[in-house]
Amino acid sequence: MNSLRRFLILHKPQDDARAAADAVGLRLAGHGCCAAVLPSTAPEADIHASAANADAIIMVGGDGSIIGAARKLTDLATPIVGLNFGFVGFLAELPAEGWEAQLDDIVAGKWIEENHIALKWRIMQEDRGGCEAEGFAINDVIVSHGLVARAVSLRITVDGIDFDGFRGDGVIISTPLGSTAYNASAGGPLTLPSMDAQLLTPICPSFVRAFPHFVLPVHSVIRITVERPTDDVVISSTARKTIPSASDPSLRSRGRRESSTCL
Repeated sequence: MNSLRRFLILHKPQDDARAAADAVGLRLAGHGCCAAVLPSTAPEADIHASAANADAIIMVGGDGSIIGAARKLTDLATPIVGLNFGFVGFLAELPAEGWEAQLDDIVAGKWIEENHIALKWRIMQEDRGGCEAEGFAINDVIVSHGLVARAVSLRITVDGIDFDGFRGDGVIISTPLGSTAYNASAGGPLTLPSMDAQLLTPICPSFVRAFPHFVLPVHSVIRITVERPTDDVVISSTARKTIPSASDPSLRSRGRRESSTCL
């Protein structure tokens, strides 16, 4: 791959993460590279503008921070590499200690870009004129019960085909990258991050109307409709979106491959 000269370094707001980001910036300067340093809590417009002028983004943080950066920048083709500064670090290519040699390799063009699936989701409410909210999810989109811990009745259709309904705590639509997150905790299938697929996993379905797990084509349109108007639901991705019980909401989701991903 080509060598990289312009970088945006994002970091968690903690002082030690800022110190690590500054150390990365100094290392890059030693290679004659330009680097802007911003906290991940900076205004999204500022992050987007700096990322648009960068050859690559280095995220100093954990998996959640890396996914958050990818979600904000899904419309850009700027690759993202993580420097592990979290509890897990599955997505981080640069280790917390001894990252210097690998960073040198990246600057020298010794890197391979990996593209991953993102979910494009929309919350549809026909009685309010159509789409109420929309966004992208890197890990998953979840439809679950609201504040009251009670089961909800959901109906699933895929590409216009009725897949039946079930009653349970909710349902997860996951990307292959997110298959090891909430999807795995709910007993869903594990997939390679490189797969072109969407995963549909029920959360604690009732044994009376059990519902299987599905691995679906990436371009399939999944629609989840709340069947009972008395069921309060929460639709969540990176931020929680509460839907009033009387509004009869449905969630539509479709996968697509994004180039703003981890190195």
